[in-house]
Amino acid sequence: MYTAYELTEKSRKVLYIMYRPKYPDFIGHHITEEFGVANDSAPPSTPTLVEVVGYIDDGNGVEGFLVEVDGTSNRPSGGQYHITWSIDRSNGRKPFHTNNIIGDAKKISPVKIDVIPNVFK
Repeated sequence: MYTAYELTEKSRKVLYIMYRPKYPDFIGHHITEEFGVANDSAPPSTPTLVEVVGYIDDGNGVEGFLVEVDGTSNRPSGGQYHITWSIDRSNGRKPFHTNNIIGDAKKISPVKIDVIPNVFK
């Protein structure tokens, strides 16, 4: 289980129009906050401001965005807030691979997005 900020449909569409997915498997679903939470965990608090601030493409089937939640890209559980945007599953790529490359994200003009705090199983 994990806690996350789910992108609203409107925010997902805005990003989709601005950044067409490069790879065949479009994800663009959520921003993980913490992995391995208990079954009875509450969703994270509703953030005041969420902005997409960086873009990454490893050229090998993983594309994503660096995200700031209330002014920081550092997740409480370690790592950085990000959105896995698209991947190429036929090349063995999985959403968690974004964790390995997000530190190399190139800065972009911030894009404010709306999210819904949630817990996923």
